[in-house]
Amino acid sequence: MLKLLRQYNQWILAVGGTLLLVAFLMPTAIQNCAQQSGVGGAVWATYENGGELKGTDLDNARRELLLVEFLGNPNRAQDPIAIIGADQDPAHWWLLVHEAERAGLVGGQAEGLALIAARAAAQTAAGTPISTEQAIENFRRATESTREFVLETASKWSAVMRLLALVEGVDRVSDRRLEQFVAKTLLGINGDIVVIDARSATAPIAVDAPTDERLAAHLAAFGDKPAPADIGLERFGYRLPDRVRLEWMSIPKSAVEASVQNSDELSSLALKKRFALDPAKYGADPRSATGYAAFESIVRARTVEELTKSRLDEITKFASDQLSLAQRGLKRRDLYFVLPDDWASLKPSFSELAASIAEEFGIPAPIVETSGVAPVAVSTVGELSGIGRASTSRFGTPMRLQQLVTGARELSTPEPTAPVQTGVAGPALVGENGDVYLFRIEEALPSTAETDLAAVRERVAADLTALERYRVLERDLASIKSEAASQGLRAVAERFGTSVQAVTELREANPQLLGFGFRLPSPIPGLGNEPKALAAIIDAVRVLPLTGDLSTIPVADRTFAVLSPDKLSLILVEVRELLPVTVESYSGFVANPAIVDTVRDESVALDVRTVFGFDELARRMNFKRIRGEDGAELEPAADAAAQAEAPSTGTTGTGS
Repeated sequence: MLKLLRQYNQWILAVGGTLLLVAFLMPTAIQNCAQQSGVGGAVWATYENGGELKGTDLDNARRELLLVEFLGNPNRAQDPIAIIGADQDPAHWWLLVHEAERAGLVGGQAEGLALIAARAAAQTAAGTPISTEQAIENFRRATESTREFVLETASKWSAVMRLLALVEGVDRVSDRRLEQFVAKTLLGINGDIVVIDARSATAPIAVDAPTDERLAAHLAAFGDKPAPADIGLERFGYRLPDRVRLEWMSIPKSAVEASVQNSDELSSLALKKRFALDPAKYGADPRSATGYAAFESIVRARTVEELTKSRLDEITKFASDQLSLAQRGLKRRDLYFVLPDDWASLKPSFSELAASIAEEFGIPAPIVETSGVAPVAVSTVGELSGIGRASTSRFGTPMRLQQLVTGARELSTPEPTAPVQTGVAGPALVGENGDVYLFRIEEALPSTAETDLAAVRERVAADLTALERYRVLERDLASIKSEAASQGLRAVAERFGTSVQAVTELREANPQLLGFGFRLPSPIPGLGNEPKALAAIIDAVRVLPLTGDLSTIPVADRTFAVLSPDKLSLILVEVRELLPVTVESYSGFVANPAIVDTVRDESVALDVRTVFGFDELARRMNFKRIRGEDGAELEPAADAAAQAEAPSTGTTGTGS
């Protein structure tokens, strides 16, 4: 017996151990299987008219999200599904898919196959070869599912993406709204117009001079606001802009070109050698018998250009090296130098550098200039003669002086990708005529609120006076209109020191451009482009009959008065003729779909985070959880909490 045990001990241990292990695990396995079977078949959630979701549906949604992660944008901040929060919540994902199915957007396995094939082709073109079947197999392994499951999930993902895109890009323009828009926008006016501008110093509108208290209060209210292009009601500003004081040195290309005229490279022998090396470079046909003599002037001009550029490059490098000598040993913080307190005495002098360049390269000393004693607004730097239009490509894309200075470290909007700082020479600039410029910001003052009334007293007083004049026009609107109707526009124009202007085809949009999606309004004589005032005029005159002879209507009924708060003006219009849109012309306009772009109101755009957020989808589909994701049954209160706590980043909303 012992001999038998010794002979088969390994077999006995293997078989016996296996039997013991099975006996030990069997009760737990049976219990787990029963539990999983119960959870998988149990109702997990309800939706719509008695629809039920079971545990298997939840499990499928979880596995689908694994594939969605591979199909979506790796950058979650740019992935539409992640943006609405459906990439982390199986319930949210299921609701999205269900919405796409109801819209008839899910195409089936064929669509999923086409999507994966396109992804595989793109990956292959990018340098990582992979076949469609390999991609499907990779997805299948990652999700531990079947080929059919992968294709169906890819189709669902594609359908959801189309659904989101459709809602974001849908035109919220009805036929009726389009008709009304075209009818109003293209209604033309022929007549006369008078603009009474309260901002005009010649307008004889008597108002009291503003007191010091009012001046101070007005500056306190608008001193921190940027100055607008045109003042208007609540449109004042006195904030000091970014300002700089510049110094620069210009190296004229003409001076360098003159210095290379005696170069040995311009001798006849040297020029002939250049031509012989590459005749095609100078426009000669290598197969032709035409010799150097026919192209001598071209060869000389091209050589002078090349020598000039080479010499300019040498001078630029020399100057840049000299300017950077003083910066050696300075510490840096980020991309900027940490300048010592005595840097003003240590920094290189442009005047001394100009003398060194003249001595080193035998050219007249470069000219050193400044922007003036006082700092100038950065917005005016581009107007500086010569250097204002010079540019550099040192930071990738070409940048002009104003762009560089705007991003200076000490100003309001520093630009670290093109580091420029006060006291340190910037990159060399090349002008439109080839001149080279080296510049340095000597002083930089960031934008700040204006608090010194003495500095802007005249502007503030003029603005307050204009505002008071506008208040008078606003108060006397009815009487001024009555005067225009009874005595004519010319009488009113003479009283207010202005003139009558004839208008022809005054419209809110140019008919020739509207069909292409461009809404270009007619300028108002004496006021310029003022869309709001023009729209108010059109709204006012639409009470007149669109057809028929308007001369039969009393002048008083054809005279209108409109205020323009943005221009502090009053506008009087006497209509002689209206030019409505005909049915034929309307058909021509709407034939071009680009016209919809001019009608679309972006303020009513749909937000997919709201429309397809979990809360809104659950409300629309009457979705209610019965069990948690662990299979445990939820209490009614816990159900509500689970709904509220479901991941739904940026998805708050109660209606579409």
